[in-house]
Amino acid sequence: MKKVFKELLQSRAVIYVIAFLMKIWISFVVLSCRKTVIGKEHAEAMRNAEDSYIKAMWHRNILMAPLSMLKKKSYASLITPHKDGELAVAYAILAGCKVIRGSGTGSSHDKKPKNK
Repeated sequence: MKKVFKELLQSRAVIYVIAFLMKIWISFVVLSCRKTVIGKEHAEAMRNAEDSYIKAMWHRNILMAPLSMLKKKSYASLITPHKDGELAVAYAILAGCKVIRGSGTGSSHDKKPKNK
């Protein structure tokens, strides 16, 4: 059973179906839950500015990310290049984000100087 599940997750079609179902579920959760926004005036100022900015979110806040996305802005999402990022890539594409694949733990980080 585990092998079959692993093989299914190798299929791009299956990954996109799962991502689509996630998008529906997340939209339902976002629309149906009560929200309290702290510092809304700062977020509004950033949204209305013509300048670009970087919005960083912790994993626990990603579920509410659709609330902060506007149609007039373009968004990019930094996602790990590893296989475990494929579902996140599919979801980001469905959400209308540009995808940037990268990681802070690439091969250059693995070559740390040795202590003398």
